[in-house]
This record gives sequence, structure tokens and C-alpha cells, in this order.
Amino acid sequence: MTITYTLNKEDFLEHMLYTASKSNIIKKKRLRTKVLLPLLLIAAGGYFWVQQPEGYTGYAYFAAAILWYFLYPIYERGVYKRQYRKHIDAHYTNRIGIENQLRFEDDHLHAQNSTGSSQTHIEEFESLIEIRDHFFLKMKSELYLVIPKRDVTNHKAFIDKIQQCEIPYLLETNWEWK
Repeated sequence: MTITYTLNKEDFLEHMLYTASKSNIIKKKRLRTKVLLPLLLIAAGGYFWVQQPEGYTGYAYFAAAILWYFLYPIYERGVYKRQYRKHIDAHYTNRIGIENQLRFEDDHLHAQNSTGSSQTHIEEFESLIEIRDHFFLKMKSELYLVIPKRDVTNHKAFIDKIQQCEIPYLLETNWEWK
């Protein structure tokens, strides 16, 4: 089975957002950012409320904490997208629009594009992850092959070939960047 595909900026962005959403380090960082400042604002609001019970300063801090907790995640999603787009523009421009070819052979996967070719033993692949618009072929070394669904003519045959190679298949079509 041979698959020929090209990657664009959105393919790389989707991959980066997916891997970020699965990273424990980034999950902890995002949770810390979402929760820590509101807790500090609540503490400051409590202090001002005790010091000046008739004033509105404490209430303003409480309101700011609530707004931050609910609105910051929306803002943060955009920040990550902007940062990753800048990273793609800086580091991936030579890989955008280049035709890639994957060919499954008996015990390895042969990948080729205009810059060279490589062979990877099937045992080195950890899983195939399917999201709404992409397949991610994850290696044990935490590297990924990004395969856009638009370039795979027969999704079922591709998934069957992966399963024949005894590579676990994960269906995450409901995944979205949050």
C-alpha cells in the first residue's frame, strides 16, 4: 500500500495542538495559569474585604478572579495557536507543500520525499491516532508522521493495513483544541 500526500501549515498546526493537548507538562502549566491568579485575586479580595467591608475593592478582586477563570482559557487557546503558527513559519517552511510518499512493505515502512528517504521497522510504531482531519502515526521515540485524511483515498484499507501490522489504533474523532 502506498500513500502520497502533501502537508500544509494547518496540518502542522493541528499536529502541534494535538500533541500539546496530550502533554502532561502543558496540561499542568495551563491548569496552573488558569487557577493560580484567581486564587491570588480571591486572597487579595478577601484581604481588602476584611480591611474595608464597606468598600468595593474586595468585590472588584472577586469579580476579576471569576472573569479570569472563565475567560482566560478562551484567550489562551488563541495564544497557543499564534505561537505555534510562528514556530511553523520559522521552522517548517521547507516541509510545506512537498510531496511525501509512504509505502508499507513486509516488516517496515518506507518514507520518501524530495529531501531523502527512510525505512522504519514496523515494531517502532506505537499507535495510529485518528482525529477528524488527520492520521498521526506515532513512533516509540515520540515522533509522529502526520498524514492528512484528504490524501488517503481509502481510510478503511489504511486502518486495516495498520492493524494487520499489529499497531494499536486509537479513534479520537471528537478531539478538538480547547
